[in-house]
Amino acid sequence: MTLLIKIEGGNCTFALVDGRKVLDTEVFAFDRSLAEVLIVKLDKLFVRSRLSRLSLKSVKLVGKIDKNTTNYKLLQAFMKGLES
Repeated sequence: MTLLIKIEGGNCTFALVDGRKVLDTEVFAFDRSLAEVLIVKLDKLFVRSRLSRLSLKSVKLVGKIDKNTTNYKLLQAFMKGLES
């Protein structure tokens, strides 16, 4: 299973994907700090889907995001933490 993370403006989408099938999604807005909501929303998605972080095979960031922004660096650290 793969976790896709998509950032568009002030919105973030988590999608749990198995092959070509989307199992569940969580869409949320963040107006101040993305760091404050990432873990809470991901936990909510896992609980609702009755899945474990251990079932993730990969994490991917999709969409256009400037690599020089704090949000990009935060998401890279978040993804690295999930993959370890």
